[in-house]
Amino acid sequence: MDTSWLLNTLNSISILSPGLQDKIKEYVIEEPFTKKHLLLKEGQVSQRIYFIKQGFIGAWYYKNGEKFTSWFMGDGEIIISVYSFFSRKPSFENIEVLEDCVLQSINWDQLQSLYTTYPEFNLTGRLITE
Repeated sequence: MDTSWLLNTLNSISILSPGLQDKIKEYVIEEPFTKKHLLLKEGQVSQRIYFIKQGFIGAWYYKNGEKFTSWFMGDGEIIISVYSFFSRKPSFENIEVLEDCVLQSINWDQLQSLYTTYPEFNLTGRLITE
């Protein structure tokens, strides 16, 4: 699997050490998803942070029976349900694949391991979240 575009993206945020880059390569999985697939449903706890290699994703939620769009993201962007992923609580939003896509991702436990083992990655994570 080619993670060079992902590592380039992360290095553009903050330079990663060679060891950190190797560990990211070890953790990352790549998956294709088809249009209309829900990566996250309201009420689920977000388990993964996704990097869009190719495709278009959107997030939405319901309030008082009305549907509201939170955001759209495309090629090269990073997607996450921030509240659910970091609080480990159920999501209020849905994340939907809007066109066939290829995503690379890591899970919450892997991210926590990266933060612990490579403290410099905490800066990258904070900048992504902001």
